[in-house]
Amino acid sequence: MAKIQFKDLILYEDEDYIIINKPSHIATLEDRNDPFSIIEMARQYTEDAQVGHRLDKETSGALAIAKHPEASRA
Repeated sequence: MAKIQFKDLILYEDEDYIIINKPSHIATLEDRNDPFSIIEMARQYTEDAQVGHRLDKETSGALAIAKHPEASRA
């Protein structure tokens, strides 16, 4: 399987949010059985990343990620 690049998943980005096209079979949040997750990739891209919601591991689709705590609270 080819390595997924977070930047290639981005559909939209501004100073507060990133919207990505989450592929199926990748966990949104940390998973003790699999260290590879969307939130880990997002935090390598922007340190304070927080997901606005989650999609099941098997589900693909648009996923909102806040780039900082203030955006997450909004």
